[in-house]
Amino acid sequence: MAGPTIILPESLRDEPSEEVLTTAIGHEMAHIARRDFAWNLLYELLYMPVSFHPAAWLIHRHIERTREIACDELVTSRLLDAGVYARSIVRIATAMTALPRPGYTLGVFDGDILEERIRRLLERPAANLKRARLLLAGGLSALALCAVAASSLALLARAQGPAEGILQQAQAALRSGDSKRAAELSAAAVQLEPANLRAKLSLASALLAQSVPGTDPKSPFVAGARRQFLDVLARDARNLQALDGLVWLDTNTRQFTEAREWALKAIQADATNKFAYYAVGFLDWNLSYPDVYQARKAAGMADWDSGIIPDSGLRQAVRAEHGGQIEEGIHMLEAALQIDPDYAEAMAYMNLLDRMEAGLVDIEAQLNDLIAQANDWVAKTLDAKKK
Repeated sequence: MAGPTIILPESLRDEPSEEVLTTAIGHEMAHIARRDFAWNLLYELLYMPVSFHPAAWLIHRHIERTREIACDELVTSRLLDAGVYARSIVRIATAMTALPRPGYTLGVFDGDILEERIRRLLERPAANLKRARLLLAGGLSALALCAVAASSLALLARAQGPAEGILQQAQAALRSGDSKRAAELSAAAVQLEPANLRAKLSLASALLAQSVPGTDPKSPFVAGARRQFLDVLARDARNLQALDGLVWLDTNTRQFTEAREWALKAIQADATNKFAYYAVGFLDWNLSYPDVYQARKAAGMADWDSGIIPDSGLRQAVRAEHGGQIEEGIHMLEAALQIDPDYAEAMAYMNLLDRMEAGLVDIEAQLNDLIAQANDWVAKTLDAKKK
């Protein structure tokens, strides 16, 4: 297994001074010996949750500075005189300033404290290695404590936020059937904590409870609920409650194509969501039924007639447009039944989709098989309802 690799800038390829090369390579070797690259990853992970805080930024900068000072002390204690090392750093810095992208050069300039490092090297050549290590350890400990404290405060704030008590009252109102009061309380919680997803979902549920199936999609209740669901998904694209809520909302307002798209997204977010599979099957039936019904009506067939549509041209046209959709609906309902074998609603629509497909086949034997399957689903649905 290959060891660590040091990459030097091209400008050092023809460097005649052994001292400069020793300085550049020695400093990088010091980083490797101290395992600074692995430690730096740990520092960054600790820093990220609290990077917004000025104290954390100061600690982070302090760690960078002490890390470079520690490497300087290690090189000057083992490889080079402090004065020679300082002159070499200045020489490298002078050469690097002429490069078009000096940021991609040597780690010897990390920490952005070149002047301070040179002064320390000239004033106190090699007496501060232990002190630099102590400073670095202290900085890491302080950063870790900041991260733990910030996490604890975040959890505490979430558990005891000002909206929590209001949300509990809203849920109680919704359970008792007072959806208007639930909406008022949930709206107050959202106003208190605009980023609280539970508050937004509570408000959406309370608004939907006040809407009537088949209502105008632009009604205030529906539009308000949609806005809350979309706000939640903007922050959490895989939020199942919001996705299922939009399926329910668009289904109740008869926007079946949009509802189907939300149901497919819900399946992508959770492959075990039986409601989403059922919803796609139900919506595929709803999207296919109007054209199938009109074709049967044009052929003079009663809606409850289980025969094949006699006009082959009409039958093939409807099958070309909706055959794939019917098959998809059947597969989706089968998936829902694999998750819940007693899912009565899925059984009921398996019956309806089998009957719809039966009218579009070309062979009488296929018709008889599909009608038998449909009748079997009716019996299974009744048994499931009894359970």
